[in-house]
Amino acid sequence: MTNTAAAAATISWVLIAYAHKRKVSVLGAACGAVAGLVAITPASGFVTAGGALVIGLVVGVLCYGATLLRERLRIDDALDVFSVHGVGGVFGALATGDRIVDNTKVRAYLDALFRRPGNHLIELEAGHAVQFERPDELATALLGFIAQTAQQTAALRA
Repeated sequence: MTNTAAAAATISWVLIAYAHKRKVSVLGAACGAVAGLVAITPASGFVTAGGALVIGLVVGVLCYGATLLRERLRIDDALDVFSVHGVGGVFGALATGDRIVDNTKVRAYLDALFRRPGNHLIELEAGHAVQFERPDELATALLGFIAQTAQQTAALRA
């Protein structure tokens, strides 16, 4: 399904760019493909071909609009990282919980992961694993990791 979403996003990006500027570019087509891949990633295990098509078509237009907004606001985003990855990822995550994908599969997966008591095994790089008995321990660990990463990133910029 990933190739379907990428192709649909490429087509919608190219069509909206042609309608807007009367020209298309290979870079724009590549951005559309990346937007489709980013958006389908959260839903890849749960989506049908039709759902992948819808996600791809919508995200191509959304991300193209985000690049136009970035240009208008004069925000320095070198490779349209937020416009493509940020907007596409948020839309993909929201589409996973919406009616675009089969909610019964998503609910069953989330129920098994977060609501049922038991051990949750999180695999890390290099074969290491961390085991959590409660979902709140997992959330605390993830938030700590995000905070530490943000702090290190800020220290690099200073």
